Amino acid sequence: MKEKLKNILSVPTYTWEEDQLISYVTNILEEKGYPYYLDSLGSIYITKGKSEHYPCLVAHLDSVHQIKEYEVVEWVRFTLLRVNPNIIHVW
Repeated sequence: MKEKLKNILSVPTYTWEEDQLISYVTNILEEKGYPYYLDSLGSIYITKGKSEHYPCLVAHLDSVHQIKEYEVVEWVRFTLLRVNPNIIHVW
C-alpha cells in the first residue's frame, strides 16, 4: 500500500495540468475493471458494485506547486517511550 501511495504522489500535477495523473488513475481503474466517467474538467466519477446508496469520496488531482522534478521519500517519525524496562513501545 505504501508503494502505491508513493507511486501516485510521484505523478506531477498542477492546477489544470492533471493529465498525467488522470491517465495514471484511469489506467488503474481500467485494469481493475471499474466503470468510471471522466467529465470535461477532468473529474473522475467511479462507481464500484451495485447499491441503492453509495458513499462519496472526494479528492483533488492537482497540486498547489508548479510541476517540477521531485522524489517522494518515506519519512517516519516516531517517539520511544519506555514503559517497561524490557519492552520499548513505538508510537
